[in-house]
Amino acid sequence: MKQRIALLGSTGSIGIQTLDIVRENPGLFEITTLTAHRNWERLARQAVEFDADSVVIADERRYDALRQALDGTSIKVYAGEEALRQVVQSGQVDVVVNALVGYAGLMPTIAAVEAGKKDALARVAPEAGFAPENRPRMRDEIEDLVEQVFVTEDEGIAALLRGMIERPDRNEMLRRSAVRQLFIFGKHDGYIPLEKAEALAAAHPQARIAWLEHSGHMGFLEEPEITARALLDFMGTENEPESR
Repeated sequence: MKQRIALLGSTGSIGIQTLDIVRENPGLFEITTLTAHRNWERLARQAVEFDADSVVIADERRYDALRQALDGTSIKVYAGEEALRQVVQSGQVDVVVNALVGYAGLMPTIAAVEAGKKDALARVAPEAGFAPENRPRMRDEIEDLVEQVFVTEDEGIAALLRGMIERPDRNEMLRRSAVRQLFIFGKHDGYIPLEKAEALAAAHPQARIAWLEHSGHMGFLEEPEITARALLDFMGTENEPESR
């Protein structure tokens, strides 16, 4: 039986790669729902190609354009965050693949977990934490993380994700703090995209910044020696000007 997939963020690079896999395996997968933030034109083309049952555009200002583009088809068109939550919890969906970047993907992920559909989260999220070049050599570490997701209660995962959304913004507190600070970023982070990391670094001139050239979110596993050296160098310095 085919797996019925709701693909969130289908117009981004990860979403496009996912559709390539679906295209190459028509006997295994079918697309029921596609979503995008604002790229309604590509979303409409994908929906027609994969004969999706429904589409969701998160930016409600693009709803009319998307609806008109799909006029004459049987594809249902929705808009907004509530529509995203509803489609991932639909009984017509077996697997939710979340290709949304950063915090935009957290609420739909929570909805999917609460609907008992954490399988794709377990299979995709741990791997996304590693830089693509490191994934083949780190299969054991990735599988360990996958197992941790599977054995964690759904309520625990949902609570963790909600905590990430609801935690207060501490950026101003950090900027005012007299405590020395070190930020370590991986340049191939699937959770914190490079442009977001660069913006954070620019917003915190008080901090020392260490960049891991060949890491994702798991630099302590991917480049442990370089990560350790960055920590030791930081702890060994006093109140000298911070290098960036």
